[in-house]
Amino acid sequence: AREELVRSLRALKRDVSFLVVFFSDDCYPMPGSTLQLATPGNIEIAANWIESTSLGWGTKPLASVQLAYAQEPDAIFLLTDGEFADRTAKFLRDENSEKGPKMASVHTIAFQSRDGIRLLKRIARENSGQFRYVPAGS
Repeated sequence: AREELVRSLRALKRDVSFLVVFFSDDCYPMPGSTLQLATPGNIEIAANWIESTSLGWGTKPLASVQLAYAQEPDAIFLLTDGEFADRTAKFLRDENSEKGPKMASVHTIAFQSRDGIRLLKRIARENSGQFRYVPAGS
């Protein structure tokens, strides 16, 4: 997942902004904690951080999603290996419903486990996003 994320960042055009925020039991934003232009320097800083950051085993994305959402992004990509039991889905539904057509699309990607598929499909559907499942070993 980390290799694919870095590859995706390196494919961004320079006029695009990005922010990577990891989560487990807490929120782990990349250096700067705000949207960064996709310059080679910013991508290398993010890539080094992505490759060196270690996380716990929890699955509580709410604080990370709130941080990302506060940046007023066009899209959020939520990658998780399981079902989470916090208010992330409700937060996104409530915040995005107020924005109407200017909502942030929330794309969800389940990997390794099928446990969270139903919830992730619902989050994507409610937030003009797409869902994808990536089985282990893909």
